[in-house]
Amino acid sequence: MAAENRQTFFIDKLENFQKDFFATDIATEANLFPQLKTNPTSVMLKTKNEFANFVTEALTKQFPNEIDVKTWGGAATILEVVPKGVQKAMAISVVAEAMQVNQKDIIAFGDEHNDVELLDYAGWGVAMKNGTEQLKSVANDVTTKTNDEEGMVDYLEELLAI
Repeated sequence: MAAENRQTFFIDKLENFQKDFFATDIATEANLFPQLKTNPTSVMLKTKNEFANFVTEALTKQFPNEIDVKTWGGAATILEVVPKGVQKAMAISVVAEAMQVNQKDIIAFGDEHNDVELLDYAGWGVAMKNGTEQLKSVANDVTTKTNDEEGMVDYLEELLAI
């Protein structure tokens, strides 16, 4: 289990910490809850795929008005628990408004369930070749290559005629 806010990243056991996966140099091993001084931005739970629906349903039943649960992670399901309504699309809309960028001019890429709202919000949503079927169903286009094959780079180079 991991929890994060703007200043700190907590994880239940450092042996579970994968620096490349979480893209951070900061990890604190501790009993999570006493260490949190503010509400976390998100809590991530790694679970087996066969338990993901059960855990998601239990959490959303217990906290129906407080949280949303997004899934990602591929072979090992990650459940990302966030405050109700917090999603990538909301963040992009705030940035776009601040920078005076029109929604129709936004191109977004994604590969997992937690990207659905983002691609739906963007003026042009692109699912990666290795993206989930749910994501591909809301995308305007799908790359011909996966994340690992630099599919986004190729797509943008072709789109921008670089």
